[in-house]
Amino acid sequence: MKTQLVVQFYLILNRKTNVIMNSSKRILINALVLLSLLLFFNIPSKAGEILKKDSATAKISNDSILVLKPDKSYSTFNVPIQFSSFIQVKVHGLKQLQLLAEHKKKPIILFLDGIPMKGITPVGGDAKNDVLFFVLHRDSASMIQWNLLKKIITEQKKKELSVSVGFEREQAFPSKIMMTAELSRAGDYFLAILTGTFFIIIFTFLVKRSNVLIDGKDTFSGKYSLAKILLALWVMLILFFLVFILSSTNSLPHLPNSILMMIAFSAITLFGTTAYHMLYRKSNQNLSPIKTMSKGFLVDLLTNNQGLNLFKIQLLFFNLFIMVHITIVVISEMILPSFEPRFIGLIALSYLFYLCSLPFEKNP
Repeated sequence: MKTQLVVQFYLILNRKTNVIMNSSKRILINALVLLSLLLFFNIPSKAGEILKKDSATAKISNDSILVLKPDKSYSTFNVPIQFSSFIQVKVHGLKQLQLLAEHKKKPIILFLDGIPMKGITPVGGDAKNDVLFFVLHRDSASMIQWNLLKKIITEQKKKELSVSVGFEREQAFPSKIMMTAELSRAGDYFLAILTGTFFIIIFTFLVKRSNVLIDGKDTFSGKYSLAKILLALWVMLILFFLVFILSSTNSLPHLPNSILMMIAFSAITLFGTTAYHMLYRKSNQNLSPIKTMSKGFLVDLLTNNQGLNLFKIQLLFFNLFIMVHITIVVISEMILPSFEPRFIGLIALSYLFYLCSLPFEKNP
C-alpha cells in the first residue's frame, strides 16, 4: 500500500516537472524526490517497530513478576543455605523477566534480603517450570554484599532471609520465599590457620637457617637487618592474603595501592640503609670490620651499638600494628583494605625518621 502511494505521487509530480524543466535537470530532481519519498514512508515504520518494543516492555511491571518457591521435587530449601549452596527459585513471569533483561541489557542476579548479590547470575534453569538455578559462590566482587549479609545475620539475629531476583542497581521483584541461612566461616578460619602456619614456617627458615635477613658483607656485620625483616614480612603477608582469599573465593582480590606502597616504603628503606652503610665504610676505611655481633633476633631489631634505638622501635611496632590490623580485616571480611592519604603520610614519616637517624649512629 505504501509503495503504491509513493509511485502515484511520483508520477503526478513527474508530469508537472516535464513541462517546465529540461531532461538533465528533470532526471536529477526526480531521483532526489523519489529517494525522499521512500525515506519519508520508511522511517515511520521503523519508528513504529521501536515503539512497539518499548510499549511491550513498558507493560511489564513489578506485579507481573513474582518469585515463588519451587515444587516439592526441588528440595533446596529443606536445609539451611550455606556458602556454595545450589538453590532454585521459581519465577512467575520468567519470559517477561528475560525480555526485560534483554531490553535493559542487564543480567538477572540473585537478591538475598533485598541485597543484590553482584556476580551471582543464573547457571541454568528449567524453562518448562519457570525455574532458575543459582550457586551461592563468593568472589572479590561480591564480598561486600556477603559482609552485609553476615552483619544482618549476626547483629540483627535474623534466621531467615528473603530470596528474590532482579537487576543490579534496582529493587528486587516481589517474592514469597524465605530461607534459613547459616553462613559458617569455620572452613575459612581453618584455611587461614593452615596457610598462615605455612608462611610462618618459611619465615622462620629464613631467620634461622639462612643469611638472607642478616646485614650483607658491605656492612661487615652479622646482625639482623630491620629493613630486610620488614620487607620480608610484608612480602610474606601479602602472599598469605592472596593465597587465602584465592583459596576461599576462587578469585584474586583487588590489591589496593596503599598495600603496594608498604612494600615500596620497605624496599626504599632497605636501599637507603644499604647505600649509607657502604658509603660509611668507604669514608672510614681505617675502621676494623665488626665480626658477628648478633645478640638475638628481637634484640638486633630494637637496638644498635649504643643500646635501645627509639627510631627502630617506633618503625617496627608501627608496621606490626598495621600488619595485625590488615590481617584481622582480611580474615573477617575477605577483602584487602585501603588506607587514607593521611595515614599513608604517617607511615612514610615513620620510615623517614628511621632513615634520618642513621647518620647519628656510631659505627653502624
